[in-house]
Amino acid sequence: MAERRVVAYAADTMNSLKTLEFTCERDEARLTSRIVALDLGTLDNTTGKKVTAATYEEDEETQVGHLIFEQYQTEVEVSRLELLHKSLGEPVRGQAYVNNQVIKVLIFREEEQ
Repeated sequence: MAERRVVAYAADTMNSLKTLEFTCERDEARLTSRIVALDLGTLDNTTGKKVTAATYEEDEETQVGHLIFEQYQTEVEVSRLELLHKSLGEPVRGQAYVNNQVIKVLIFREEEQ
């Protein structure tokens, strides 16, 4: 099984979805891994600091670092976004903190050029 790593991003450091997208792209390239999950969490039980936990799986065959993050609220929006990006395959669904607010996110991988 491929090695997995979890990176925590503090809720108060992500001021936009684009910032989170660029940060995850950077970490994919740095870790030579692809993002497989995006979840809400806390850094530890004593401080309760809110974080977005990104899980990366080692993958040397997949081109990494070219992502599209889309925010959604309803299943109708999910269907619309999946249709819009249908050539990009099945998205990763997750949740994240942006401006300390919880948002739902679909992550698509851009096609190789």
